[in-house]
Formats: sequence, structure tokens, C-alpha cells
Amino acid sequence: MNELVINRKSLVLDGLIIPPFIIAGGDMWFFDWPSNPGSTAHSMFLAGLSGKTTIEGLELAGTAAISCPNSETWLRRKITPQSDDPLMQSAISAHTGRSVRNAGDATMLCLPLVERSLLALEFACASSSLVLFDSAGLDPLGERRLVGCAAEKLRHGWGFLYFRFPILHGREAKTAPTNAVILSKHER
Repeated sequence: MNELVINRKSLVLDGLIIPPFIIAGGDMWFFDWPSNPGSTAHSMFLAGLSGKTTIEGLELAGTAAISCPNSETWLRRKITPQSDDPLMQSAISAHTGRSVRNAGDATMLCLPLVERSLLALEFACASSSLVLFDSAGLDPLGERRLVGCAAEKLRHGWGFLYFRFPILHGREAKTAPTNAVILSKHER
């Protein structure tokens, strides 16, 4: 398997410990992140994985795409498929069951969050073989759909880092250290 990210030793970012890990194509790792999205450590880690900054000890084979269903840019994107954008047309049909022929000037903002999240994941997969995503704001069923969509892509060689934020998902983090990321590998 093609290795996408190699971290041979623990990283310490803004006091947060990230254990060693290797992500290959076909792997999905769950990162239980003890702080909120957008924290300094989280932002530093995303910047390192997306190639915007260098993190000593982190080796990348290319850069990661980040699925951001709530970003301003994504929310303003029109859902009307252009003739040169077949990905948009097929992704919307597949994930929403809707025809977009009569969408007019509608933007992503008109779609429910789970559908926006699935579409954002599809577009991130179109630009990189390593995709970072989270399910912030989704209910448990929406989270299952999003993780299931990523899991189906594993056999085609994508690698995923799924950031879970216990604070946002109602998971109890009392037994987990608050200064370390807990890693677990998705088993098919």
C-alpha cells in the first residue's frame, strides 16, 4: 500500500501529544481530538497535513485535502451543475436523491448539513488521495452516513483521517487524557 502520512515519533503541538501513526491508502484513522476544532494544535496539525507549514517528524506523500462543508467558500458554491462539472451533477444525485436541473441560483447553504458534508467529502476525494474530515454538527445517523461513504472509498486507495471531537459529539472523554490525541484504526 502507498503510504500517505508517516509520523514516526510523538508530536507535541501547543502542548497536545499526537502519538506515532502511519496512514496508507486504504486506511482510515479516527483521531479523538480532546479540544475543539479550530484550537491552536488542531489548526497547526491541519496546516502541516495540507502542506501549508512544515511539522518536524511528519512525512507526507503529497498533501491532504480537507473536507469543509461549513466554510464560506463551500456554502456560497452554486449547486447548479455546469456542463464542465459532471462531478457536481453525479454527486448531488447520488447523495441527495435530487435532480439539480431546476436548482436555479441555489447554493450549498440550501442543502441539509449531512448532504453538504457528503458532497464536500466527494470533492475533497477528487483532489487528493488523503482526505481529512469531521462530522461536527451531524447527528449520529448523519455521522454514520459520512463515515460509511469514506469507508466505501477505502478499497479504491484513499486514506482518511476522521477527526472526532468528544465535546461536540456528546462522547464522554473523562477517561481520556486531555493533553493527548487518542488514535484508533477503522477496521473493515
